[in-house]
Amino acid sequence: MKRIYLALIILTALFFVDCKRQSSEKDTQEGFEVQQLLQEVTDQVIMPALVDFDKKAGILDQLANTYSKNPDESQLEALREQWVKTALAYERTYNFHIGQAKSRFLHQAIYNWPTVP
Repeated sequence: MKRIYLALIILTALFFVDCKRQSSEKDTQEGFEVQQLLQEVTDQVIMPALVDFDKKAGILDQLANTYSKNPDESQLEALREQWVKTALAYERTYNFHIGQAKSRFLHQAIYNWPTVP
């Protein structure tokens, strides 16, 4: 009975040693750079989403100024449609509200319904 326990302990120890060795080999694989991954995510996902949101927010601002100078129903409808487009564009940027964007409370300045008219 003692031999079975001893064999089980030895097999378990060998298993953990082998797992540790394999995981350290995976960590040192060549060809994967975290900095390059972050740069590509920034260039291909984050920046296009922010540029799109900025463009749509600019159009929304123009439509709001036009509506405030000459309020009529067609301009209000255009403003509503653009607000939806801008809100959807903002939604695609929300996952990236970290760091300075979060500390400056950007999300509350933009999407603080109903307190901001």
